[in-house]
Amino acid sequence: MLAALCITSRSVPCRAEDNPVLATFAGNSITAAEVITKAHERSLLRPQPFSDTALIRELVDDVLIDSLISRISPKIDLSTQYAFWADVRRGVTGAASQLFQNDILGPKLKFDSSQIAAFYQGHLARYMVPHQQRYVRNITIYYPMEKVPKTYNATPDPLYEGWNPQAVIEALYARLADGEDFATLAAAHSEEPRTKGAGGDIGWVSKESLPDDEFGKMCLEIPLYKISKPFTSRIGWHIVQATAIREPGPAPIDGPILQDILTYMRDSVGASLGKELVDSLTGAGTLQILDGTLGRADSTWKPNTPLAIANGRDTILAAEYLDNVSKLRARNKPVPRTLDEKRELVQSMLPALCMYDAMRKLGYLTKPEVIAKRAAIIRTRAEAAAYAQMSDAQYVPDSAEVERYFRAHAAEYARPASYMVRFLRLPDQMKAQSLADAWKAGNAPDSVESRWVEKADVPAGVWNALTKMSEGGVTDAIAGNGDYWVVTLAQKSAPPSVTDVAGSIRAKLQRDHDWKRRQEWIRTSGAPYGITRYPERISRVKLPSAKDAPRLAKPASGAEWLPSY
Repeated sequence: MLAALCITSRSVPCRAEDNPVLATFAGNSITAAEVITKAHERSLLRPQPFSDTALIRELVDDVLIDSLISRISPKIDLSTQYAFWADVRRGVTGAASQLFQNDILGPKLKFDSSQIAAFYQGHLARYMVPHQQRYVRNITIYYPMEKVPKTYNATPDPLYEGWNPQAVIEALYARLADGEDFATLAAAHSEEPRTKGAGGDIGWVSKESLPDDEFGKMCLEIPLYKISKPFTSRIGWHIVQATAIREPGPAPIDGPILQDILTYMRDSVGASLGKELVDSLTGAGTLQILDGTLGRADSTWKPNTPLAIANGRDTILAAEYLDNVSKLRARNKPVPRTLDEKRELVQSMLPALCMYDAMRKLGYLTKPEVIAKRAAIIRTRAEAAAYAQMSDAQYVPDSAEVERYFRAHAAEYARPASYMVRFLRLPDQMKAQSLADAWKAGNAPDSVESRWVEKADVPAGVWNALTKMSEGGVTDAIAGNGDYWVVTLAQKSAPPSVTDVAGSIRAKLQRDHDWKRRQEWIRTSGAPYGITRYPERISRVKLPSAKDAPRLAKPASGAEWLPSY
């Protein structure tokens, strides 16, 4: 069934039709195909075949949990989860309004060449190239420590035993030398997420925009159209290629510049038309605020407490209102206290309800895409509720546990020394020294920006001076990189405290606890559901190579009891 599947012993060749059953669940089979698909979802496929019994068993458990959740989900009653239905309404409105924009606003967002040229001339400063630039693309293969899925295992190094990124990058370089397309190989095998989807394209870069390391130097030094040999940086192995060079001056209206112009023009016109639409809807809308309810203390509301009625039919519930309050609090914004402030927040919710009502009247809520969006939201929430039913209460580590973990793993949270500085670079030593004297006298120019710098950001002489300075100090003129630097030190970075990283530590402890709880639930829930494993088959399963990933698909067997992806 899958050419990448190897279930027989290593001495026996693999066959394309092999797809053995690894476990049974109440008469249904968990096959190696489902397990490989789950590995693909969790991005565990590797360019080289890999065998790990513990990992395969873990993936079997994942498939099993999906199947159990799918049995429980249809029995979940969501009718009392008012905040959930508010989420559904928002999601459906967003999907419907997107369709509306494509249908109604789309024709108004087409621009001819004269409009594009006029915008370009009017915003020429935006498209000036200040330095020589190169258009560069790359293929990156990370070191193992960059690939470890820490979510599932506190000590996952065994998962990557035998992983050899150098061998992978050299194999890719050999294929490039044989004439294979760079963009195709980058899209298929590069592990740099920001450029992988664009065929490895980094875009236009210059000396000022690249890091001062091996990667940045190679991007600037590689001859045009030549493919670099594999080289290393602090994160992994790379191959780069420069495909174009442009000199300082106005940038031509090429692909990226044209796309930027079109995006800017569409955003401007679309925002204006969208505002007109919402304003017209809101102007025709009505809102009856229930002051008697809104004036009560928030703590007395139940989730389904009505606070206002929009357009005579849509109700603003307490659950929706409190959701908006929580968002304000998360952004450190003031939350409503008085009745007038609460009325103002309720009033701000009217445009969304008017949009929902308009989408309903226009028939956009019955479009297949919108119905699919609604079904996806409901299914996701049902699965979350089902999993909550089979778990104990949410585990929240206390401060003592967080403190203990921080002390035991202090090295993981160490950060490099850095300084908050203000600096200027001048080509003339006398002018630089005059600036230093002015700063020491308290006459600092307001136009100088303050920012954090690390060792790689400044010349060695400037860094050495910073390490010896106290806060508030000013250097004399220091020669570096052909210029003279004058730096004033505002603040030194402090070692990380447990307060700085408490959130990430608490999340990690919760994930580890949740993982153990999942395993315990599988063990305790297995017998009633008739789970049977075949360990002798599990021990011989191999994950496929990445080149087979596009052929991986959810098999037909088990479709009636496994949730769709």
